[in-house]
Amino acid sequence: KVEKHLAKKKFSFPLKICFVGRLIPRKQVKMILEAAQILKKDGFEEFSISIIGNGPEKSYLKSFSNKLNVSDKTKFYGEVDYEEVLDTLMKMDLFILPSISEGISNALLQSCAAGCVPLVLKTQQNKEVVNSGINGFCFSNSKELAEYILKLKDSELMEKISRSAHRNVKKNFNIEQVAKEYKILYET
Repeated sequence: KVEKHLAKKKFSFPLKICFVGRLIPRKQVKMILEAAQILKKDGFEEFSISIIGNGPEKSYLKSFSNKLNVSDKTKFYGEVDYEEVLDTLMKMDLFILPSISEGISNALLQSCAAGCVPLVLKTQQNKEVVNSGINGFCFSNSKELAEYILKLKDSELMEKISRSAHRNVKKNFNIEQVAKEYKILYET
């Protein structure tokens, strides 16, 4: 469900960055932590990372965040209910999806509907939702992810991308549009 009117989102520092999903190897959450380390080494520390989800990699990722010296910037929430995820996304600035394989991610669509700026791994599925530089950014590695986060220190750019991501999801991925496309698919 995409709200008809997105309240003007207030972007401020520190940047609030979020990941939502199962903590498994193909989600590559460690890329987010590696990008955080790069940001800190470059002297940018005005960010926090919320990792929402559970899975077999949770303890590994916690220790990896300690090893990279970014545990002070990272909070692991574990599994939370659907409504809490939506509420949290409304408070976030950036949503990161580093997954190597995914269908069209519900979490990605939800984050765009909530006005987050999406940063996604460059995969075919993600490119169906994110047009890099227009309604989000597609990255190939942790270094590129960090560069996009630094680029988004520009609040005007962040606001422009956020509005574009929201409009895209509202127009192309709302439930009515998706149902119409499924109906056409099944009738042909």
